[in-house]
Amino acid sequence: MSRDRRKEEIRKLIQEDDPEALPSSKVVSIRGDGNVVGDGNTVIRTDKVEHRPRVQVSPGDQHISDEQAATLKRMVGEVVETESLVKMNPKSYQAVWSALNRHCRVPQYRLIPAESFEKARRYLSQWLGRLGNAKTAPRKIPDWRKSRYAYIHTSLKQLNAESDFRDLLAKRYNATSMTELSDAELNEVRDVVAGWKRAGR
Repeated sequence: MSRDRRKEEIRKLIQEDDPEALPSSKVVSIRGDGNVVGDGNTVIRTDKVEHRPRVQVSPGDQHISDEQAATLKRMVGEVVETESLVKMNPKSYQAVWSALNRHCRVPQYRLIPAESFEKARRYLSQWLGRLGNAKTAPRKIPDWRKSRYAYIHTSLKQLNAESDFRDLLAKRYNATSMTELSDAELNEVRDVVAGWKRAGR
């Protein structure tokens, strides 16, 4: 008789005399860091539990204010809404926030330094400008022309460039008012004024 067969027969005899002597194998799954004690027939499988540290956002005086944070939130909302109107695959809130955070090199927008607020605001403003320049924008964005007028008027006041603007309308478009411009011309004018702003004219 082979050694293995002999062992098996002895095992059967012991089980017949005392069924509890050789209990069937158990599989135990453990999650966590506790101590586990098992017998010879227990298979212990452990799953490692990773505890990720929670990032605490503690903005201080060196970061954007509550009012500035509210401005950025409003602008992100405008970007997402406009994306949904003019894009086939619009960006989500998460995607827009991630892009803004990457641009400002911070993990969360509340940690944007106070001195970088204008950089963040300009980034979102330019994003809105690009969306407004889409071919479908005049048809799909409600009050598209009105928003263009508002941007141009506000920018001209900041730059104190109303007379330059009137000259631009007269010489390039033979017009005295923005209402006389086509959608494409209005877009061109908006881009010119945006260029003046970037140059700090």
